Amino acid sequence: MLPEKAMAIDSKEKWNPLSRTRFDEILAAEVASLPQDALKTYESHRIDVVKQTCHRSEQYGIEHVFVVARAGVRLLLFDDAEDEFAVGEVDTDGVLRKWDLYGELLFALRNLTGQ
Repeated sequence: MLPEKAMAIDSKEKWNPLSRTRFDEILAAEVASLPQDALKTYESHRIDVVKQTCHRSEQYGIEHVFVVARAGVRLLLFDDAEDEFAVGEVDTDGVLRKWDLYGELLFALRNLTGQ
């Protein structure tokens, strides 16, 4: 699990989306901790960070996650509700509906490329 909770919680335990600034800090720390082989994989698949529309459930509706890398149709993203990096594919309508959580960036990278 990541060292510091990424999601913002107010006094009523209501989840708030992660700010881009805080996400950039999390990503920088994760990238800095990658072993050399994983860093090469990250560098060869990374993209400029973009927000991706996702649909977690009917209860939560449409949300967004940050995407940091791509391998073909597979996306490596950060799920700030779960505080983990994940890998998934968007549906034909461009909405991400299913993704697998992997915790740290290192493990998500390995699953992005099948290593």
